[in-house]
Amino acid sequence: MHNLIDNFWVRVLVLLLAAFAPFICLLGYGELSSYSQYWSTDYRPLFIFANAATSYFLLSMKNRRIPALILMIVTIFSYDQYLWIHNIAAIIFFIISGLAILKSQKYQFYIIPYVLSGTILFFSTILWTEIFAILTICAFHLHRYIRYTQINSTRTRTRLI
Repeated sequence: MHNLIDNFWVRVLVLLLAAFAPFICLLGYGELSSYSQYWSTDYRPLFIFANAATSYFLLSMKNRRIPALILMIVTIFSYDQYLWIHNIAAIIFFIISGLAILKSQKYQFYIIPYVLSGTILFFSTILWTEIFAILTICAFHLHRYIRYTQINSTRTRTRLI
């Protein structure tokens, strides 16, 4: 039996969950200053599950184990009890995610919306900056994963012929 995360649709669902979880929190509870503040609401299970699933997804990818572990730290150390650890880990996670996008050869163009997400901070709250960055990270990984699956499928068919 294969690892659950090896399933194409499970990976896609994890990425969609990561992308939509902030909006579910926002629509269900209202706007807070940052995504992490939903930890103190009834949406804590969604926040934890979305981050845990995303960490698991990242752990399954080559060269994404460090961001996965850092995202786990962000999730484990809540902002209200471990502010410094949580915030430093969150900043490191977003920096490493940006570097991963920048290092990508074929998908480097995602760095433009990713960097632009930082400018949102000048006009709005950290929440909207985080949401825009999360959406960009999810789009980047989804695009890469779909393309990888297509290439892998073509290779498999070619070997069978």
